[in-house]
Amino acid sequence: MQPFFDTLAFPQFAWDLAWGHEDFSYPSSQRILGLGPRPPKILHLHNLHGQWVRREGFFDLRALIELSRKVPTILAPHDPWLLTGHCAHPMGCPRWRIGCGQCPDLGIYPTIRRDGTAYNWRRKRAIFQRAQLYLATPSQWLMDMFEESGIRFMDRRVIRNGVDVNCFCPNRGAGGRETPRLDLESKVVLVVANHLQSNPWKGFDWVRETALRLSNRRMPFPVNFVCVGDEGNSERWGNVRLSFVPMVHDRETMARIYQESDVLLHPSRADTFPLVVLEGMSSGLPVVATEVGGIPEQIEDQASGFLVRPGDVEAMTDRVQAILMQPLLGKAMGSRGREIVMERFSLERQIEAYLEWYQVILREHVPHLER
Repeated sequence: MQPFFDTLAFPQFAWDLAWGHEDFSYPSSQRILGLGPRPPKILHLHNLHGQWVRREGFFDLRALIELSRKVPTILAPHDPWLLTGHCAHPMGCPRWRIGCGQCPDLGIYPTIRRDGTAYNWRRKRAIFQRAQLYLATPSQWLMDMFEESGIRFMDRRVIRNGVDVNCFCPNRGAGGRETPRLDLESKVVLVVANHLQSNPWKGFDWVRETALRLSNRRMPFPVNFVCVGDEGNSERWGNVRLSFVPMVHDRETMARIYQESDVLLHPSRADTFPLVVLEGMSSGLPVVATEVGGIPEQIEDQASGFLVRPGDVEAMTDRVQAILMQPLLGKAMGSRGREIVMERFSLERQIEAYLEWYQVILREHVPHLER
């Protein structure tokens, strides 16, 4: 009966749902400036969609017009959803450049029931034209998409994601010595993704196929593909095993899992600037990942890991095997990955970049308000 009662209580929501319009019916968005103990000087908004939070979303984009006129407002999207008619990642579809419509896949997250993508696209553009927004993206790849869109912003910057390098660090004990591994029986290929098997972006089918192909190569030692972030039944092919670990919420536990692994496999179909890759690199892990989105901005191919084309499972298997069979190669790649994170992607660098930008925005914005 829930859909029936939703229709009675929220007729606009029911109408939008029926016509494939993205749901913006969240009046509390207008009151966001009063949620804290005092009004904010800057409003910093991250991803503004989330079917995993609520069935359709949780923020009214129309509120950006009024909010941005009251206080400097930064958009920090984690994906291209603001540029499309409904999807978080276009997956190679070029229609977001020309206004969407005739969508080839309404089932891509966030899903819609009918093709209202042209209307959704126009409505978002109309909001951006009236709002006075700042833009921060975690990767140049995403910034390039916004620049191609022609949307104007007050200012825009690429501020890359950072990780806690003290928590996510190589496996060292007292005196800098390596601490013993908990899993002494197998080499560990680590895969980290929430709801890996059902997540359309994360390429679980490629993970499974890589494990299967590796088993056919008669590895001289057991190999365990450990998939963190999902539950499922283990599979085994010869001395290669595929196992699951439920979502890990404790950072220290997750850091230990990175430390006890031999290689991080990240076979995304779409990604913007994944923290998982940075956490693995910071932990001294060599990474094998697909060259999609902002991932090539993180990994130095053949130096801190390997980049492969999406869907090239044979190359993926070759790279994983090379790292497992050559411990010195994996160690060198892991060391270089740690250096890259320390140089470019620490949490401290991200914080400093935002604080510096906040100061610039406030210096420019306060005189404007006084006038």
